Amino acid sequence: MIRVFRWILVIPAAVLGYMASMFIGMSTLFAFEKFCPPDLVISEMCTAGYMHYVEAICLLLFSSLAAVLVVLLPSLVAPSNKQMVAGAAYIVGAVTALYIGLELSAYLVLLSVLASGALTLYLVHRTLTKHALICD
Repeated sequence: MIRVFRWILVIPAAVLGYMASMFIGMSTLFAFEKFCPPDLVISEMCTAGYMHYVEAICLLLFSSLAAVLVVLLPSLVAPSNKQMVAGAAYIVGAVTALYIGLELSAYLVLLSVLASGALTLYLVHRTLTKHALICD
């Protein structure tokens, strides 16, 4: 029964990773906006020159964190076939990232997301392969 429950949780784990990254990223951005000088706040929006860079860095970092979590969490939750689950999560995430990145012309963010997801997939594969060799 627990095995079935873990399989059911694979997709919600990926969604949870994406949502957690989005929440952390938005919280970080709001925290930086709190430090905006009052005279540079117009219509509740910070117009300080540095905010453009803060927004770009937050987008880059936390979208990459989302890619890592979307690949990692389902493979941790899955009771078996963890490498296949990580690969499927990467493929679904990469297709989604390609669609969004190309639509928004966010090429640097797209490259970062694809690379961090691929690196996570490699590390999951390497860790599980090393573990399988030790257990055999």
